[in-house]
Order: sequence, then structure tokens, then C-alpha cells
Amino acid sequence: MSNKVFIDFGTGERNFSQMKKAKLRGFYTIAIDQKKYSFMKSEHWKLIVDETYIGKISDEFNIPKADEWICGSVLEHMLEDEIHEELQGLKNKIK
Repeated sequence: MSNKVFIDFGTGERNFSQMKKAKLRGFYTIAIDQKKYSFMKSEHWKLIVDETYIGKISDEFNIPKADEWICGSVLEHMLEDEIHEELQGLKNKIK
């Protein structure tokens, strides 16, 4: 892949301004979230996000590793015994 990759871990319902900025800078953009939100079907979303994955950060996805990434407002929503596994999953998906 010639483009750099940007991954948003836990996109959620918040403003995804970092994803927009990455797209404008020419990044290939990937979103990973545990929930599927209705806005993910919008044309606006489809213009900004190249790939969307529903599942845990630690799940195995066939995706390139991130050159840049964001993980905002995610860890505080996890159970304490999930945090280590999710952080390891994040670590495995970044350069």
C-alpha cells in the first residue's frame, strides 16, 4: 500500500475530526469499533473512512499496520481484566 495508514480505534459517536484530517492528508483510513452506528452508513462516513471493522481492538483483522492512530475515550469503558489484551491488540496494529 502506497498511502500511509490511519486507524481510529473506537470511533464511536464522537466527532471524528482526526480521521477527517488524516483523509485530507492522503492517508488510507480505517475505523474499528465494537458497535455499528447508523452514521456509518452515511455518504459522509463513506467519503472519509476507507474500511470499517466492527469488533474489539484485540480481534484479528486483515489490515495494514497504522502509521498514525488515535484511541480516544476507549479504555475507560473497558472492564479492568480486558485492558491488557486490548492494549496488546492495539500494539499489534501499529508500526
